[in-house]
Amino acid sequence: MTQTTSYAAPQVLGAGGKHSCALRPDNRVVCWGLVGSPIAGRFVQLSAGFGHMCGVRTDGTIQCWGDNSSGQSTSPRGFFIEVSSGDSHSCGLRSDGRVECWGDPSYGQASPPEGSFIHLSAGSLHTCGLRTDGGVTCWGSDLWFFRQSTAPGGEFTEIDSGQVHNCGRRPDGTIHCWGSDFYGQSSPPSGPFVQLSAGRYHTCGVRLSGQVACWGNNNFGQSDTPNGPFIEVAAGGYHTCGLRPVGTVDCWGEKRDGQLLAPPDRFGQQSISSGGLHVCRRLNSERAVCWGSNSHGQSAAPPRSFTELSAGYLHTCGVYAGGTVDCWGSNSDGQAIAPAGGEVVHISAGYLHNCGLHADGRAECWGRSQTRRGASKIATYRELSAGGTHACGLRPDGRVECWGLNTDQQLATPDGVFRQVNSGGMHSCGLRPDGRVECWGYNAYGQASPPPMSFIHLSAGYLHTCALGADRRAHCWGKNDRRQASPEPGEFVQITAGGYHTCGVRADGSLACWGDIGPP
Repeated sequence: MTQTTSYAAPQVLGAGGKHSCALRPDNRVVCWGLVGSPIAGRFVQLSAGFGHMCGVRTDGTIQCWGDNSSGQSTSPRGFFIEVSSGDSHSCGLRSDGRVECWGDPSYGQASPPEGSFIHLSAGSLHTCGLRTDGGVTCWGSDLWFFRQSTAPGGEFTEIDSGQVHNCGRRPDGTIHCWGSDFYGQSSPPSGPFVQLSAGRYHTCGVRLSGQVACWGNNNFGQSDTPNGPFIEVAAGGYHTCGLRPVGTVDCWGEKRDGQLLAPPDRFGQQSISSGGLHVCRRLNSERAVCWGSNSHGQSAAPPRSFTELSAGYLHTCGVYAGGTVDCWGSNSDGQAIAPAGGEVVHISAGYLHNCGLHADGRAECWGRSQTRRGASKIATYRELSAGGTHACGLRPDGRVECWGLNTDQQLATPDGVFRQVNSGGMHSCGLRPDGRVECWGYNAYGQASPPPMSFIHLSAGYLHTCALGADRRAHCWGKNDRRQASPEPGEFVQITAGGYHTCGVRADGSLACWGDIGPP
């Protein structure tokens, strides 16, 4: 019933050697500096190399552009869930966990080992991958005895590779780096981070407060961070870019090739969430505006700035900068009383319960007792979605785990890898890497019977489900007694299904809603 959330950065930004690129809300790419924009297409993820860019398109294929002197921009065919660009090579992650690389093979950086991975990062002459058990494996050069390909032990939730160093984020949010530390790029500050990015000779990370911290080389001011908040950072050759919560991009550092001249556009995803009988949206000012039913105060948002909003059945929750959660509306089962302590980076509000995701990937749920139990105490998740009487989480390896009531087999999760999961009233749906949607649970109205086509984003409502096709048009199935499954025409960049209504955000930021809900 609410927007799916994730603690893993979506890679809206990419900073390369002398260029930068970003994803607009309509999934088109805009670049500035010495690398042009791609010819055409829409993308879900970007990665910047030294002189080239690669991106995963909405259909799961990879497109690269820019320097191709070593074949680093000649991507293989087929479907991928992630791509990473290095100096003169690139690597992609297949849906089955296999890594495939192309470009310069001189030091073994394009020859990945066998095994299953969930995340990867290409450096200059080496590559590192995050295994399904949270460990790291690197391959390629240990040039100049910096041992950048000799990975440390222990568990990580994110890794990023620079020229001759790497940094990884531990489950508790702290950063550990290895390889060259000549400029201090492998000596991170203490404390937890929610995202990191390794540049050529410097590294940056986003703290829970939204403030960016950078360390390492600062010859061009690339480590002199502006005041926050930011929601994503990308460290390049000798410059850095950050994405503000309002969707604007700030860049700092070397500027002679135009890599700091970010256009005054809005980037990233719009923020909107549908509840039972109301809708909430986070404005560019970061303030919340809600409309629809206010029978229990669920649409009376506090006059403060939020980093995220999630609308439940008769209540709403938001996350403030720093990770504090605030909820308002019905509190019949304690769903509007957020637990004290522990910063939350994302939240999902359900029928009579909520689930929050901590920076270390832990899930914490509160509200109705049957649905707050079940999330593994030791497991980590990269995405959460709270439904009617259950909740689901997407594990780092792409598997789905659900907990709560199982009255209609809503916990009977299918095997295999997903890239998104969303929970409705008594059903859930997941998006496969190849764009297929698979649903399980209550299906009396066909809400768990998706059409056989390719999608790029989905949202499960109470008794219906909607998704965006590769053509960016909305498609809905399930109960339609109030026209909640009869979408408006045109293209959308986001969709959110609620109790008896659905809303979509268009590329220009305008809204279209259908079903039993009015305009804001």
